[in-house]
Amino acid sequence: MSKKPNIVVLMSDQQRLDTVSAYGLNDICKTPNIDALAARGTRFDAAFTPTAICSPARASFYTGLYPHKHGVTGNGLCLKEDVRGVNHYLENAGYRCGYAGKWHVDEETGPSGYGFVGQDFLGYAFPGSGVLPGLQFGARPHGHNPYADYLKERGFDPAPSVSKRYVGTNPSNQAQEMFALHDGPVESCIEYFVAEESIRVLDEIGRGDEPFFLWANFWGPHSPSLVPEPYFSMYDPKDIPEHPSYRETFADKPYRQQLIERLWGLGDYGWEGFQEIAARYFGHCTLLDDMVG
Repeated sequence: MSKKPNIVVLMSDQQRLDTVSAYGLNDICKTPNIDALAARGTRFDAAFTPTAICSPARASFYTGLYPHKHGVTGNGLCLKEDVRGVNHYLENAGYRCGYAGKWHVDEETGPSGYGFVGQDFLGYAFPGSGVLPGLQFGARPHGHNPYADYLKERGFDPAPSVSKRYVGTNPSNQAQEMFALHDGPVESCIEYFVAEESIRVLDEIGRGDEPFFLWANFWGPHSPSLVPEPYFSMYDPKDIPEHPSYRETFADKPYRQQLIERLWGLGDYGWEGFQEIAARYFGHCTLLDDMVG
């Protein structure tokens, strides 16, 4: 019987298909490490998510069930008690299972509570909230924050600051940056921490003769995109052509869609404003690709 394969799942959050250059849909954003994986593996062209909402989608990935079956039908909810995840099935097959980075599957129980080797980030749990000076986004982890420990252990004390905040014009929604500059070396940013944590967990579960399963999760490029140099300035906003959807008029569309657009307050900036957002977003995607490498 052949040896069981080791499995590593790398997940980013809210990353557009056209930012992975292996799909050939974007001539600007570059992802050479992911492209190399695609070249020697299988590229899926018809995958889809069962829901657009964060926690329900992640819980579906974890369990293989639709949201109405696993119980997480919205953010801030918990899995049903009798639901099993992928690691439970793999453990029965002799695998050692590890987890790193963003969780946001269950509001009260982290990956360690479901049997993974790794550290917990409970709640939405943005690692930089309450840690990086200048960051306004306030969604800190419930309880302990391993990223804060990482910064101190690596000598980044005080923690790097955040500048060049970019938010919309809605005065009641100024607390979530679209993007901002992480004023520190790459080694101090959140995505680098996830890569280092993944390697640490991999070293632990990879000992011995048992096969391993690692699920590593980046927080980006979901906003707020906190991007260090050289990634922050890697792409010129002027090089990004206007996307056809930018001229959406919401004609014959639900009124709720207009409300969501007004909530973020980005329309006043025109396409030049979206070029700024897209350029930092592309930089974040290339940063993630380097962390995959």
